Amino acid sequence: MIPFLKTRYLKKVVFWTLAPMLFAVGCKPAGQLNMSSLRGRVPSASTIAAQFATMGQTAMRNRNGALAVAMAERAVSAQPGIVRYRSQLGQSYLLAGRFASAIQAFRGVVATAPSDGRTLLSMALAQAAFGQEAAARSSLMAADGLIGVPDLGLARALIGDSDGAIELLEPVARAPDAVPRTRQNLALAYALAGQWDKARAIAGQDLSADQLSARMLAWASLAKPQPARSRVSAFIGVTPAVIDPGMPVQLALSTQPF
Repeated sequence: MIPFLKTRYLKKVVFWTLAPMLFAVGCKPAGQLNMSSLRGRVPSASTIAAQFATMGQTAMRNRNGALAVAMAERAVSAQPGIVRYRSQLGQSYLLAGRFASAIQAFRGVVATAPSDGRTLLSMALAQAAFGQEAAARSSLMAADGLIGVPDLGLARALIGDSDGAIELLEPVARAPDAVPRTRQNLALAYALAGQWDKARAIAGQDLSADQLSARMLAWASLAKPQPARSRVSAFIGVTPAVIDPGMPVQLALSTQPF
């Protein structure tokens, strides 16, 4: 990851990040396990899985990728047929920089839930971060119509399709009811395409002068010539894992219907 684009810095100057969408998991909070109520009986698999998932969600909010992975793997092990736990596992791998494992987990989810736009988006970014740009573009094409235009456009810009992102975002960002996030995503697409005058003009509609200067500084670093894998990793604030052994064999998605 580019040193000066660490997550802490990005959080100060950027509100267009995809991270809230990527790392928001769909499991409902299960609360704390009441041990006194379980005396004399073995907790059910659903109870065990829900508890591990809840702990994993906390780890993700704290951006503790290793712990998030450990908890998500245990949740899936306890209830392998629950798709939302497998989705959480993929998000956890992505947060931990284990892109190959994330792709494997997301593919399993998409095989079961092909209309899950958030998973398709996450898989596209994992593929781009892993150097699979063609696969990432294919995943984003599949996500078209399943996720919002601001997120789809931003993702396309990040994987290197700035022109396509601009074409997608311009009508939405210039609409009377456009929100700041959409305009900022368009501005970033302009920046990544080297159209800095347009980037500054659009971004400046929602930012003070100081905020605009900081935003342009962050974007200048992000827009430097670099592979899509480096840009995506830097943008989501994740350092690629040195070693990624892949998903545990016992967690591989069963081919049998759930």
